[in-house]
Amino acid sequence: MTCKQSDAPDECGCTLELIWDEGLNATALTGASSSICVGPAMNLLPHHLLALAASSSLMTAFLDLAGAARVPVQGYVSSARLDYRGDGDPELALAPCVVVSSQDDAQCVAKLWPEAVERSPALRILRHRLRVEPTVRVAAPV
Repeated sequence: MTCKQSDAPDECGCTLELIWDEGLNATALTGASSSICVGPAMNLLPHHLLALAASSSLMTAFLDLAGAARVPVQGYVSSARLDYRGDGDPELALAPCVVVSSQDDAQCVAKLWPEAVERSPALRILRHRLRVEPTVRVAAPV
């Protein structure tokens, strides 16, 4: 199996609008007219959104690369956490876990993580405060 990687990163321009209320809650509107509510009343705070954005950005970039490399991904789960470094500044740790069906696929997947990070504008912004700790599991087809 060859591990083919895609061309240039897929950049996107994003706009969104936040409308805050008196209770420090907000409705975020995207350019596509989608909305999400954020704030203490929703139990969804800005640092949760940052972790969610980073985690989903990594997943999207990775799955795109895996598809281009023709690596069949059987499953993908991820967790994110804020860790505090020795200097007291937070660092975002992403721990994705991918399931594939062969050792060849697992070796190919291991090579895709750095490019997946580079493909994501969100992850490049966080680069110096980001740690990606991927796990690859092989599960033979039943």
